[in-house]
Amino acid sequence: ILSTIAALRSGAGLTITTTPSSLNCIYETNLIEGITFSLPDEGRGYLDILHYDSIMAKVDWADSVLIGPGLGRNKSTQLLIKKLVKFIAKPLILDADGLFPFSDSLNKLSTKKTPLIITPHFGELSRLINIAVEDIISNFPTIMEDTLKVFNNTLLIKQVPMCTMKNNKAVVNITGNPGLATAGTGDILSGILASFLSSGLNSFDVAAVGAFVQGKSSDKLLSSKGYRGQIASDLLETIPSVIAKYELS
Repeated sequence: ILSTIAALRSGAGLTITTTPSSLNCIYETNLIEGITFSLPDEGRGYLDILHYDSIMAKVDWADSVLIGPGLGRNKSTQLLIKKLVKFIAKPLILDADGLFPFSDSLNKLSTKKTPLIITPHFGELSRLINIAVEDIISNFPTIMEDTLKVFNNTLLIKQVPMCTMKNNKAVVNITGNPGLATAGTGDILSGILASFLSSGLNSFDVAAVGAFVQGKSSDKLLSSKGYRGQIASDLLETIPSVIAKYELS
Protein backbone atom coordinates (compact mmCIF):
# COMPACT_ATOMS: atom_id res chain seq x y z
CA ILE A 1 0.00 0.00 0.00
CA LEU A 2 2.79 2.42 0.93
CA SER A 3 4.75 1.58 -2.22
CA THR A 4 1.72 2.03 -4.46
CA ILE A 5 0.75 5.42 -3.05
CA ALA A 6 4.39 6.57 -3.18
CA ALA A 7 4.52 5.62 -6.87
CA LEU A 8 1.33 7.56 -7.56
CA ARG A 9 2.60 10.57 -5.60
CA SER A 10 5.84 10.45 -7.62
CA GLY A 11 4.19 10.68 -11.01
CA ALA A 12 3.02 7.18 -11.96
CA GLY A 13 -0.15 7.64 -13.97
CA LEU A 14 -1.60 4.24 -13.17
CA THR A 15 -0.63 1.35 -10.91
CA ILE A 16 -1.69 -2.27 -10.55
CA THR A 17 -1.05 -3.87 -7.16
CA THR A 18 -1.22 -7.65 -7.01
CA THR A 19 -2.92 -9.05 -3.91
CA PRO A 20 -4.02 -12.40 -2.51
CA SER A 21 -7.83 -12.45 -2.60
CA SER A 22 -8.07 -13.08 1.14
CA LEU A 23 -6.33 -9.73 1.78
CA ASN A 24 -7.87 -7.77 -1.08
CA CYS A 25 -10.37 -5.94 1.12
CA ILE A 26 -7.47 -4.28 2.97
CA TYR A 27 -5.92 -3.11 -0.30
CA GLU A 28 -9.22 -1.95 -1.78
CA THR A 29 -9.94 0.06 1.35
CA ASN A 30 -6.59 1.83 1.32
CA LEU A 31 -5.91 2.24 -2.40
CA ILE A 32 -8.54 4.56 -3.77
CA GLU A 33 -6.67 5.55 -6.94
CA GLY A 34 -4.56 2.43 -7.48
CA ILE A 35 -5.97 -0.64 -9.22
CA THR A 36 -5.83 -3.92 -7.32
CA PHE A 37 -5.37 -7.26 -9.04
CA SER A 38 -6.79 -9.95 -6.78
CA LEU A 39 -5.61 -13.55 -7.19
CA PRO A 40 -7.34 -16.56 -5.56
CA ASP A 41 -5.35 -17.91 -2.60
CA GLU A 42 -7.92 -20.07 -0.75
CA GLY A 43 -7.41 -18.02 2.40
CA ARG A 44 -3.67 -18.63 2.63
CA GLY A 45 -2.75 -14.94 2.61
CA TYR A 46 0.19 -15.14 0.20
CA LEU A 47 0.99 -15.37 -3.51
CA ASP A 48 2.55 -18.57 -4.86
CA ILE A 49 4.07 -20.09 -7.97
CA LEU A 50 0.63 -20.93 -9.38
CA HIS A 51 0.00 -17.20 -9.82
CA TYR A 52 2.92 -16.79 -12.23
CA ASP A 53 0.97 -16.78 -15.51
CA SER A 54 -1.67 -14.36 -14.22
CA ILE A 55 0.97 -11.91 -13.03
CA MET A 56 2.99 -12.12 -16.25
CA ALA A 57 -0.12 -11.24 -18.24
CA LYS A 58 -0.23 -7.93 -16.35
CA VAL A 59 3.52 -7.35 -16.69
CA ASP A 60 3.03 -6.83 -20.43
CA TRP A 61 1.01 -3.71 -19.56
CA ALA A 62 3.57 -2.21 -17.19
CA ASP A 63 6.44 0.21 -17.84
CA SER A 64 8.23 -0.93 -14.67
CA VAL A 65 7.74 -3.62 -12.04
CA LEU A 66 8.38 -3.61 -8.30
CA ILE A 67 8.68 -6.95 -6.50
CA GLY A 68 9.02 -7.39 -2.76
CA PRO A 69 7.13 -5.23 -0.27
CA GLY A 70 4.59 -7.26 1.68
CA LEU A 71 5.17 -10.56 -0.14
CA GLY A 72 6.39 -12.64 2.81
CA ARG A 73 8.81 -15.57 2.70
CA ASN A 74 6.68 -18.62 2.05
CA LYS A 75 8.68 -21.14 0.01
CA SER A 76 6.20 -21.07 -2.86
CA THR A 77 6.29 -17.27 -2.86
CA GLN A 78 10.07 -17.43 -3.14
CA LEU A 79 9.78 -19.74 -6.15
CA LEU A 80 7.37 -17.27 -7.71
CA ILE A 81 9.78 -14.37 -7.15
CA LYS A 82 12.70 -16.26 -8.71
CA LYS A 83 10.68 -17.15 -11.79
CA LEU A 84 9.33 -13.61 -12.19
CA VAL A 85 12.81 -12.11 -11.91
CA LYS A 86 14.13 -14.56 -14.48
CA PHE A 87 11.50 -13.88 -17.12
CA ILE A 88 10.30 -10.30 -16.62
CA ALA A 89 11.86 -8.19 -19.38
CA LYS A 90 10.71 -4.81 -18.05
CA PRO A 91 12.72 -2.44 -15.81
CA LEU A 92 12.63 -4.05 -12.40
CA ILE A 93 13.10 -3.15 -8.73
CA LEU A 94 13.74 -5.75 -6.05
CA ASP A 95 13.21 -4.75 -2.43
CA ALA A 96 12.40 -6.30 0.94
CA ASP A 97 11.09 -9.88 0.60
CA GLY A 98 11.88 -9.74 -3.11
CA LEU A 99 15.56 -9.99 -2.17
CA PHE A 100 15.25 -12.91 0.23
CA PRO A 101 15.22 -15.71 -2.40
CA PHE A 102 18.67 -14.55 -3.52
CA SER A 103 20.35 -14.92 -0.14
CA ASP A 104 24.02 -15.86 -0.65
CA SER A 105 23.48 -15.79 -4.41
CA LEU A 106 23.70 -12.17 -5.52
CA ASN A 107 25.57 -13.30 -8.63
CA LYS A 108 22.35 -14.85 -9.96
CA LEU A 109 20.96 -11.33 -10.38
CA SER A 110 23.90 -10.28 -12.52
CA THR A 111 22.57 -12.19 -15.52
CA LYS A 112 19.65 -9.74 -15.77
CA LYS A 113 20.03 -7.78 -19.00
CA THR A 114 17.11 -5.40 -18.54
CA PRO A 115 17.41 -2.53 -16.01
CA LEU A 116 17.46 -3.76 -12.41
CA ILE A 117 17.71 -1.89 -9.09
CA ILE A 118 18.08 -3.66 -5.76
CA THR A 119 17.62 -1.73 -2.52
CA PRO A 120 18.99 -3.68 0.47
CA HIS A 121 19.61 -2.33 3.96
CA PHE A 122 22.66 -3.72 5.73
CA GLY A 123 20.81 -6.79 7.03
CA GLU A 124 19.54 -7.71 3.56
CA LEU A 125 22.93 -6.97 2.02
CA SER A 126 24.53 -9.25 4.60
CA ARG A 127 22.30 -12.12 3.46
CA LEU A 128 22.91 -11.42 -0.22
CA ILE A 129 26.72 -11.53 0.02
CA ASN A 130 27.04 -13.75 3.12
CA ILE A 131 29.16 -11.28 5.07
CA ALA A 132 28.33 -10.18 8.61
CA VAL A 133 26.83 -6.72 9.04
CA GLU A 134 29.65 -5.70 11.37
CA ASP A 135 32.23 -6.59 8.73
CA ILE A 136 30.35 -4.69 6.03
CA ILE A 137 30.24 -1.56 8.19
CA SER A 138 33.91 -1.72 9.19
CA ASN A 139 35.18 -2.42 5.67
CA PHE A 140 32.46 -0.88 3.51
CA PRO A 141 34.50 0.52 0.54
CA THR A 142 36.45 -2.69 -0.08
CA ILE A 143 33.45 -4.96 0.30
CA MET A 144 31.41 -2.79 -2.09
CA GLU A 145 34.21 -2.89 -4.66
CA ASP A 146 34.23 -6.69 -4.45
CA THR A 147 30.42 -6.84 -4.60
CA LEU A 148 30.26 -4.71 -7.75
CA LYS A 149 32.62 -7.12 -9.46
CA VAL A 150 29.90 -9.80 -9.31
CA PHE A 151 26.82 -7.54 -9.53
CA ASN A 152 26.63 -5.39 -12.65
CA ASN A 153 23.27 -3.73 -12.10
CA THR A 154 22.28 -0.81 -9.84
CA LEU A 155 22.74 -1.16 -6.10
CA LEU A 156 21.11 1.30 -3.68
CA ILE A 157 22.32 0.72 -0.12
CA LYS A 158 19.87 1.95 2.52
CA GLN A 159 22.40 3.10 5.04
CA VAL A 160 23.12 6.61 6.38
CA PRO A 161 23.94 8.20 3.99
CA MET A 162 22.33 6.17 1.22
CA CYS A 163 24.73 5.14 -1.54
CA THR A 164 23.91 4.42 -5.18
CA MET A 165 26.47 2.26 -7.00
CA LYS A 166 26.97 0.67 -10.38
CA ASN A 167 30.17 -0.55 -12.00
CA ASN A 168 32.78 2.07 -11.10
CA LYS A 169 30.31 4.85 -10.20
CA ALA A 170 28.97 5.85 -6.80
CA VAL A 171 26.75 8.66 -5.55
CA VAL A 172 26.42 9.51 -1.85
CA ASN A 173 23.03 11.00 -0.99
CA ILE A 174 22.92 14.28 0.95
CA THR A 175 19.32 14.24 2.20
CA GLY A 176 17.54 12.34 4.97
CA ASN A 177 17.64 12.16 8.74
CA PRO A 178 17.07 9.69 11.63
CA GLY A 179 13.30 10.04 11.18
CA LEU A 180 13.59 7.56 8.30
CA ALA A 181 14.57 4.81 10.75
CA THR A 182 11.01 3.56 11.02
CA ALA A 183 9.05 0.74 9.42
CA GLY A 184 7.77 1.34 5.91
CA THR A 185 10.13 4.06 4.69
CA GLY A 186 11.87 1.51 2.46
CA ASP A 187 8.52 0.71 0.86
CA ILE A 188 8.04 4.41 0.18
CA LEU A 189 11.46 4.56 -1.47
CA SER A 190 10.78 1.57 -3.72
CA GLY A 191 7.49 3.13 -4.85
CA ILE A 192 9.30 6.34 -5.79
CA LEU A 193 11.87 4.32 -7.73
CA ALA A 194 9.17 2.35 -9.56
CA SER A 195 7.55 5.57 -10.73
CA PHE A 196 10.80 7.15 -11.90
CA LEU A 197 11.92 3.94 -13.59
CA SER A 198 8.68 3.77 -15.57
CA SER A 199 9.42 7.18 -17.09
CA GLY A 200 12.45 5.86 -18.98
CA LEU A 201 15.30 7.22 -16.84
CA ASN A 202 18.33 4.97 -16.53
CA SER A 203 18.47 2.85 -13.39
CA PHE A 204 21.49 4.59 -11.82
CA ASP A 205 19.91 8.05 -12.06
CA VAL A 206 16.59 6.67 -10.84
CA ALA A 207 18.21 5.27 -7.69
CA ALA A 208 20.23 8.41 -6.95
CA VAL A 209 17.34 10.82 -7.55
CA GLY A 210 14.86 8.58 -5.74
CA ALA A 211 17.05 8.47 -2.65
CA PHE A 212 17.33 12.26 -2.75
CA VAL A 213 13.56 12.75 -3.03
CA GLN A 214 12.78 10.33 -0.20
CA GLY A 215 15.36 11.95 2.09
CA LYS A 216 14.24 15.47 1.22
CA SER A 217 10.62 14.50 1.89
CA SER A 218 11.66 13.42 5.38
CA ASP A 219 13.70 16.60 5.90
CA LYS A 220 10.60 18.71 5.18
CA LEU A 221 8.81 16.97 8.04
CA LEU A 222 11.35 17.87 10.71
CA SER A 223 9.73 21.17 11.69
CA SER A 224 6.36 19.54 12.35
CA LYS A 225 7.19 15.91 13.23
CA GLY A 226 10.79 15.98 14.45
CA TYR A 227 12.81 12.77 14.32
CA ARG A 228 10.78 10.62 16.70
CA GLY A 229 7.34 11.55 15.44
CA GLN A 230 7.78 10.63 11.78
CA ILE A 231 6.07 7.57 10.37
CA ALA A 232 6.40 6.30 6.82
CA SER A 233 2.99 7.46 5.62
CA ASP A 234 3.86 11.06 6.56
CA LEU A 235 6.26 11.08 3.60
CA LEU A 236 3.41 10.55 1.15
CA GLU A 237 2.17 14.11 1.70
CA THR A 238 5.57 15.76 1.24
CA ILE A 239 6.82 13.85 -1.83
CA PRO A 240 4.77 15.97 -4.30
CA SER A 241 6.06 19.28 -2.93
CA VAL A 242 9.68 18.06 -3.13
CA ILE A 243 9.27 16.94 -6.74
CA ALA A 244 7.32 20.07 -7.68
CA LYS A 245 10.38 22.24 -7.08
CA TYR A 246 12.16 20.50 -9.95
CA GLU A 247 9.27 20.24 -12.40
CA LEU A 248 9.30 22.30 -15.59
CA SER A 249 6.35 24.67 -15.87
